[in-house]
Amino acid sequence: MSGAQIAADIEAALMEAGEAVGDGPLFCTLRKAGAGPVSPHDPTPAGAPTDHQLVAIAGTKQIRDVAGALIGVSLRTLTVNATGATPEKGDCIAVGVAPQDVSGNTTFDIVAQVHVNAPAGVPISFDLELEA
Repeated sequence: MSGAQIAADIEAALMEAGEAVGDGPLFCTLRKAGAGPVSPHDPTPAGAPTDHQLVAIAGTKQIRDVAGALIGVSLRTLTVNATGATPEKGDCIAVGVAPQDVSGNTTFDIVAQVHVNAPAGVPISFDLELEA
């Protein structure tokens, strides 16, 4: 089985996990910034942001100090499929909103960290930490 096939199986499992709890798949919209400035003197992005659909399962991660004690801070986390756009630190994501449902009132969270699950170098899923 190839890495791409495993990534597709993980995407199907993420969708199935959402179905199993009765709410359906947790679709998210990953918003990637435009292509960048036209020149160093023009900060306007050359291209408009692009939206990409991801499937996720959400969680929280409790933060501990160096001694291992909980410090009362938790991070929102997402595990997302690796069959579409690659999330990067600084991208924005709308949790629970499919791209076709994005509106001017949609809330986007900033991706603070991206951890790639890539056995043998092939990404099969991503773990995202969202800014508080």
